[in-house]
Amino acid sequence: MPDSLIDDKKNTQIDDKVAFWAESLQSSILVISENEEVLYSNATCARDFHILKNEFVIFERQKGAINRIRKLKDPMSKENWIKVSSLLDLEYMGVKAHLMILEKASPLPTEEIAPNNSDFEPLLGIMPGVVYRCDNDENRIMRFLSEGCYQLTGFPVESFLEKKDFPYAKLIHSEDYWRTWKEIQTALNENRPYRLSYRIKHANGDYRTVQEQGKGVFNHSGKVVALEGWIIDISEQKKVEEALVESETHYRNLVEISPDGVVLVDIEGKIVFSNQQLAVLLGMESNHSLIGKNVLDFIAPNARPNVAAAVAGKFSGNNIHKAIIKF
Repeated sequence: MPDSLIDDKKNTQIDDKVAFWAESLQSSILVISENEEVLYSNATCARDFHILKNEFVIFERQKGAINRIRKLKDPMSKENWIKVSSLLDLEYMGVKAHLMILEKASPLPTEEIAPNNSDFEPLLGIMPGVVYRCDNDENRIMRFLSEGCYQLTGFPVESFLEKKDFPYAKLIHSEDYWRTWKEIQTALNENRPYRLSYRIKHANGDYRTVQEQGKGVFNHSGKVVALEGWIIDISEQKKVEEALVESETHYRNLVEISPDGVVLVDIEGKIVFSNQQLAVLLGMESNHSLIGKNVLDFIAPNARPNVAAAVAGKFSGNNIHKAIIKF
Protein backbone atom coordinates (compact mmCIF):
# COMPACT_ATOMS: atom_id res chain seq x y z
CA MET A 1 0.00 0.00 0.00
CA PRO A 2 1.44 3.46 -0.88
CA ASP A 3 2.80 5.48 2.07
CA SER A 4 0.42 8.35 1.26
CA LEU A 5 -2.59 6.05 1.74
CA ILE A 6 -1.18 4.75 5.00
CA ASP A 7 -0.62 8.31 6.23
CA ASP A 8 -4.14 9.33 5.19
CA LYS A 9 -5.60 6.34 7.02
CA LYS A 10 -3.58 7.14 10.14
CA ASN A 11 -4.65 10.81 10.06
CA THR A 12 -8.31 9.78 9.63
CA GLN A 13 -8.05 7.48 12.64
CA ILE A 14 -6.60 10.28 14.78
CA ASP A 15 -9.28 12.72 13.56
CA ASP A 16 -11.99 10.19 14.50
CA LYS A 17 -10.47 9.64 17.94
CA VAL A 18 -10.32 13.40 18.57
CA ALA A 19 -14.02 13.72 17.70
CA PHE A 20 -14.96 10.69 19.83
CA TRP A 21 -13.01 12.05 22.80
CA ALA A 22 -14.43 15.58 22.42
CA GLU A 23 -18.04 14.41 22.27
CA SER A 24 -17.57 12.45 25.50
CA LEU A 25 -16.78 15.62 27.49
CA GLN A 26 -19.01 18.33 28.90
CA SER A 27 -16.34 20.90 28.02
CA SER A 28 -16.55 23.06 24.91
CA ILE A 29 -14.00 21.74 22.39
CA LEU A 30 -12.88 23.39 19.15
CA VAL A 31 -10.29 22.50 16.52
CA ILE A 32 -9.28 25.59 14.56
CA SER A 33 -6.86 25.83 11.64
CA GLU A 34 -3.96 28.28 11.36
CA ASN A 35 -6.11 30.51 9.13
CA GLU A 36 -8.73 30.68 11.92
CA GLU A 37 -11.34 28.40 10.35
CA VAL A 38 -13.29 26.06 12.63
CA LEU A 39 -12.54 22.47 11.57
CA TYR A 40 -14.47 20.83 14.39
CA SER A 41 -16.86 21.94 17.16
CA ASN A 42 -18.30 19.48 19.64
CA ALA A 43 -21.97 19.52 20.66
CA THR A 44 -21.25 21.35 23.93
CA CYS A 45 -19.43 24.16 22.14
CA ALA A 46 -22.18 24.49 19.53
CA ARG A 47 -24.76 24.69 22.32
CA ASP A 48 -22.93 27.05 24.69
CA PHE A 49 -21.10 29.33 22.27
CA HIS A 50 -22.97 28.77 18.95
CA ILE A 51 -19.66 28.21 17.14
CA LEU A 52 -20.08 25.79 14.24
CA LYS A 53 -17.82 23.99 11.77
CA ASN A 54 -16.62 26.10 8.78
CA GLU A 55 -17.16 29.37 10.65
CA PHE A 56 -14.23 31.74 11.12
CA VAL A 57 -12.94 33.15 14.38
CA ILE A 58 -10.35 35.73 15.39
CA PHE A 59 -7.43 34.90 17.68
CA GLU A 60 -6.20 37.22 20.42
CA ARG A 61 -2.64 36.37 21.38
CA GLN A 62 -0.79 37.04 24.60
CA LYS A 63 2.95 36.43 24.88
CA GLY A 64 2.79 34.80 21.43
CA ALA A 65 0.15 32.23 22.48
CA ILE A 66 -3.59 32.21 21.74
CA ASN A 67 -5.36 33.61 24.81
CA ARG A 68 -8.92 34.35 23.62
CA ILE A 69 -11.09 33.97 20.52
CA ARG A 70 -14.28 35.46 19.17
CA LYS A 71 -16.45 34.73 16.16
CA LEU A 72 -15.48 36.82 13.13
CA LYS A 73 -19.05 37.98 12.60
CA ASP A 74 -19.48 39.17 16.21
CA PRO A 75 -18.79 42.77 17.26
CA MET A 76 -15.55 43.46 19.13
CA SER A 77 -17.35 43.95 22.45
CA LYS A 78 -15.83 42.54 25.64
CA GLU A 79 -18.57 39.98 26.24
CA ASN A 80 -17.99 38.30 22.85
CA TRP A 81 -14.46 37.20 23.70
CA ILE A 82 -14.06 33.61 24.89
CA LYS A 83 -11.08 32.55 26.97
CA VAL A 84 -8.98 29.57 25.89
CA SER A 85 -8.31 27.55 29.04
CA SER A 86 -6.25 24.79 27.38
CA LEU A 87 -4.46 24.61 24.07
CA LEU A 88 -2.73 21.84 22.10
CA ASP A 89 -1.21 22.03 18.61
CA LEU A 90 -1.90 19.06 16.35
CA GLU A 91 -2.53 18.01 12.75
CA TYR A 92 -6.24 17.61 11.95
CA MET A 93 -7.76 16.79 8.54
CA GLY A 94 -4.26 17.04 7.09
CA VAL A 95 -3.57 20.62 8.23
CA LYS A 96 -1.87 22.22 11.23
CA ALA A 97 -4.46 23.21 13.79
CA HIS A 98 -5.12 24.17 17.41
CA LEU A 99 -7.29 22.08 19.71
CA MET A 100 -8.90 24.29 22.36
CA ILE A 101 -11.00 23.96 25.49
CA LEU A 102 -13.05 27.12 25.99
CA GLU A 103 -14.40 28.91 29.03
CA LYS A 104 -16.12 32.22 29.70
CA ALA A 105 -13.66 35.11 29.73
CA SER A 106 -12.38 36.01 33.18
CA PRO A 107 -9.59 38.18 34.57
CA LEU A 108 -6.12 36.71 34.42
CA PRO A 109 -4.90 35.25 37.72
CA THR A 110 -2.31 37.19 39.65
CA GLU A 111 -0.60 34.08 41.03
CA GLU A 112 1.28 31.41 39.18
CA ILE A 113 -0.81 29.40 36.76
CA ALA A 114 -1.33 25.81 37.82
CA PRO A 115 -1.23 23.14 35.12
CA ASN A 116 -4.54 21.59 34.16
CA ASN A 117 -4.00 18.58 31.91
CA SER A 118 -6.80 16.28 33.04
CA ASP A 119 -9.07 17.14 30.10
CA PHE A 120 -6.29 16.43 27.60
CA GLU A 121 -4.92 13.22 29.13
CA PRO A 122 -7.20 10.81 27.13
CA LEU A 123 -6.07 12.52 23.90
CA LEU A 124 -2.37 12.51 24.75
CA GLY A 125 -2.22 8.71 24.53
CA ILE A 126 -2.98 8.78 20.78
CA MET A 127 -0.78 11.76 19.90
CA PRO A 128 2.79 11.16 18.69
CA GLY A 129 5.58 12.41 20.92
CA VAL A 130 5.42 13.94 24.38
CA VAL A 131 3.46 16.85 25.80
CA TYR A 132 5.28 18.46 28.73
CA ARG A 133 5.32 21.19 31.33
CA CYS A 134 8.64 22.02 32.97
CA ASP A 135 10.50 24.65 34.92
CA ASN A 136 12.29 27.36 32.99
CA ASP A 137 15.73 26.61 34.37
CA GLU A 138 18.88 24.94 33.12
CA ASN A 139 17.77 21.51 34.40
CA ARG A 140 14.25 21.67 32.91
CA ILE A 141 12.69 19.70 35.78
CA MET A 142 9.47 18.17 34.50
CA ARG A 143 6.16 18.86 36.25
CA PHE A 144 4.04 17.01 33.69
CA LEU A 145 4.81 14.48 30.94
CA SER A 146 2.46 12.48 28.75
CA GLU A 147 2.80 8.72 28.35
CA GLY A 148 4.70 9.05 25.06
CA CYS A 149 7.77 9.69 27.19
CA TYR A 150 8.78 6.01 27.26
CA GLN A 151 8.61 5.59 23.49
CA LEU A 152 10.61 8.78 22.93
CA THR A 153 13.30 8.43 25.61
CA GLY A 154 13.19 4.80 26.75
CA PHE A 155 12.51 5.99 30.31
CA PRO A 156 9.14 5.94 32.09
CA VAL A 157 7.44 9.21 33.02
CA GLU A 158 8.30 8.70 36.69
CA SER A 159 12.01 8.95 35.90
CA PHE A 160 11.71 12.69 35.23
CA LEU A 161 8.77 14.06 37.22
CA GLU A 162 9.97 16.36 40.00
CA LYS A 163 13.43 14.75 39.76
CA LYS A 164 16.36 17.08 40.31
CA ASP A 165 18.86 14.21 40.22
CA PHE A 166 17.74 13.07 36.74
CA PRO A 167 16.34 16.11 34.88
CA TYR A 168 15.30 16.03 31.23
CA ALA A 169 18.20 18.34 30.37
CA LYS A 170 20.57 15.48 31.17
CA LEU A 171 19.41 13.69 28.00
CA ILE A 172 20.29 16.57 25.66
CA HIS A 173 23.52 16.14 23.71
CA SER A 174 26.27 18.32 25.17
CA GLU A 175 26.91 19.93 21.78
CA ASP A 176 23.24 20.97 21.52
CA TYR A 177 22.45 21.89 25.12
CA TRP A 178 23.50 25.54 25.34
CA ARG A 179 22.17 26.33 21.87
CA THR A 180 18.71 25.06 22.83
CA TRP A 181 18.80 26.93 26.14
CA LYS A 182 19.70 30.20 24.40
CA GLU A 183 17.05 29.74 21.68
CA ILE A 184 14.33 29.19 24.28
CA GLN A 185 15.38 32.18 26.38
CA THR A 186 15.54 34.39 23.27
CA ALA A 187 12.00 33.35 22.31
CA LEU A 188 10.74 34.08 25.83
CA ASN A 189 12.36 37.52 25.82
CA GLU A 190 10.70 38.25 22.47
CA ASN A 191 7.30 36.97 23.69
CA ARG A 192 6.98 34.31 20.99
CA PRO A 193 6.76 30.51 20.79
CA TYR A 194 9.94 28.55 20.14
CA ARG A 195 10.69 25.69 17.75
CA LEU A 196 14.00 23.86 17.70
CA SER A 197 15.63 20.51 17.04
CA TYR A 198 18.39 18.76 18.98
CA ARG A 199 19.68 15.32 19.96
CA ILE A 200 18.78 13.35 23.07
CA LYS A 201 20.34 10.16 24.42
CA HIS A 202 17.86 7.26 24.48
CA ALA A 203 17.93 4.75 27.31
CA ASN A 204 19.50 2.21 24.90
CA GLY A 205 22.49 4.52 24.38
CA ASP A 206 21.55 5.71 20.88
CA TYR A 207 21.07 9.37 20.06
CA ARG A 208 17.77 10.47 18.57
CA THR A 209 16.93 13.77 16.91
CA VAL A 210 13.84 15.45 18.32
CA GLN A 211 11.88 18.54 17.42
CA GLU A 212 10.43 20.63 20.21
CA GLN A 213 7.90 23.42 19.98
CA GLY A 214 6.62 25.27 22.99
CA LYS A 215 5.87 28.53 24.73
CA GLY A 216 6.36 30.24 28.04
CA VAL A 217 3.62 30.34 30.66
CA PHE A 218 3.49 33.81 32.19
CA ASN A 219 1.76 35.04 35.33
CA HIS A 220 -0.04 38.38 35.53
CA SER A 221 3.16 40.24 36.37
CA GLY A 222 4.90 38.90 33.28
CA LYS A 223 7.12 36.38 35.03
CA VAL A 224 7.80 33.06 33.28
CA VAL A 225 6.48 30.37 35.62
CA ALA A 226 6.84 27.35 33.31
CA LEU A 227 7.44 26.07 29.80
CA GLU A 228 4.80 24.05 27.97
CA GLY A 229 5.13 22.28 24.65
CA TRP A 230 5.43 19.16 22.56
CA ILE A 231 8.46 17.03 21.65
CA ILE A 232 8.47 14.54 18.76
CA ASP A 233 11.04 12.13 17.34
CA ILE A 234 12.25 13.23 13.89
CA SER A 235 15.23 10.86 13.66
CA GLU A 236 14.02 9.11 10.50
CA GLN A 237 13.12 12.41 8.85
CA LYS A 238 16.58 13.76 9.73
CA LYS A 239 18.26 10.69 8.20
CA VAL A 240 16.31 11.16 4.98
CA GLU A 241 17.25 14.87 4.85
CA GLU A 242 20.92 14.09 5.43
CA ALA A 243 20.85 11.38 2.76
CA LEU A 244 19.28 13.80 0.29
CA VAL A 245 21.89 16.45 1.05
CA GLU A 246 24.68 13.90 0.67
CA SER A 247 23.17 12.64 -2.59
CA GLU A 248 22.76 16.15 -3.95
CA THR A 249 26.33 17.08 -2.96
CA HIS A 250 27.68 13.93 -4.61
CA TYR A 251 25.67 14.58 -7.78
CA ARG A 252 26.76 18.23 -7.94
CA ASN A 253 30.38 17.16 -7.61
CA LEU A 254 29.96 14.75 -10.52
CA VAL A 255 28.28 17.46 -12.60
CA GLU A 256 31.04 19.97 -11.84
CA ILE A 257 33.79 17.65 -13.11
CA SER A 258 31.80 16.58 -16.15
CA PRO A 259 33.36 17.42 -19.55
CA ASP A 260 29.82 18.23 -20.75
CA GLY A 261 27.95 21.43 -20.17
CA VAL A 262 25.02 20.61 -17.86
CA VAL A 263 22.05 22.78 -16.92
CA LEU A 264 18.98 22.33 -14.76
CA VAL A 265 15.96 24.14 -16.17
CA ASP A 266 12.43 24.78 -14.94
CA ILE A 267 9.26 24.13 -16.92
CA GLU A 268 9.61 27.48 -18.72
CA GLY A 269 13.12 26.64 -19.88
CA LYS A 270 14.82 29.06 -17.46
CA ILE A 271 18.19 27.94 -16.10
CA VAL A 272 18.19 27.32 -12.34
CA PHE A 273 21.62 25.64 -12.18
CA SER A 274 24.61 25.33 -14.51
CA ASN A 275 28.03 23.78 -14.11
CA GLN A 276 31.13 25.83 -14.86
CA GLN A 277 31.95 23.75 -17.95
CA LEU A 278 28.92 25.15 -19.77
CA ALA A 279 30.12 28.68 -19.10
CA VAL A 280 33.50 27.73 -20.55
CA LEU A 281 31.87 26.24 -23.67
CA LEU A 282 29.83 29.42 -24.14
CA GLY A 283 32.84 31.69 -23.57
CA MET A 284 31.45 33.17 -20.34
CA GLU A 285 33.47 33.84 -17.19
CA SER A 286 31.04 32.41 -14.64
CA ASN A 287 28.20 29.93 -14.60
CA HIS A 288 26.32 32.22 -12.21
CA SER A 289 25.66 34.65 -15.06
CA LEU A 290 23.54 31.95 -16.75
CA ILE A 291 21.02 31.64 -13.91
CA GLY A 292 17.57 32.95 -14.87
CA LYS A 293 18.26 33.00 -18.60
CA ASN A 294 16.28 30.86 -21.03
CA VAL A 295 18.22 27.85 -22.27
CA LEU A 296 16.89 28.40 -25.81
CA ASP A 297 18.81 31.68 -25.99
CA PHE A 298 22.00 29.65 -26.28
CA ILE A 299 20.73 27.32 -29.01
CA ALA A 300 21.18 27.94 -32.73
CA PRO A 301 17.90 29.27 -34.24
CA ASN A 302 17.45 26.33 -36.57
CA ALA A 303 17.83 23.87 -33.66
CA ARG A 304 15.53 25.65 -31.19
CA PRO A 305 12.27 23.88 -32.19
CA ASN A 306 13.83 20.46 -31.62
CA VAL A 307 15.36 21.49 -28.27
CA ALA A 308 12.08 23.11 -27.17
CA ALA A 309 10.23 19.91 -27.99
CA ALA A 310 12.83 17.85 -26.11
CA VAL A 311 12.50 20.07 -23.02
CA ALA A 312 8.71 19.90 -23.17
CA GLY A 313 8.92 16.11 -23.42
CA LYS A 314 10.86 15.92 -20.18
CA PHE A 315 8.00 17.62 -18.33
CA SER A 316 5.02 15.95 -19.96
CA GLY A 317 2.90 13.36 -18.21
CA ASN A 318 4.22 13.89 -14.65
CA ASN A 319 4.76 16.44 -11.92
CA ILE A 320 8.45 17.09 -12.58
CA HIS A 321 9.27 20.78 -12.15
CA LYS A 322 12.90 20.73 -13.32
CA ALA A 323 14.83 18.86 -16.00
CA ILE A 324 18.51 18.29 -16.82
CA ILE A 325 19.99 19.02 -20.23
CA LYS A 326 23.49 18.20 -21.48
CA PHE A 327 25.31 20.23 -24.12
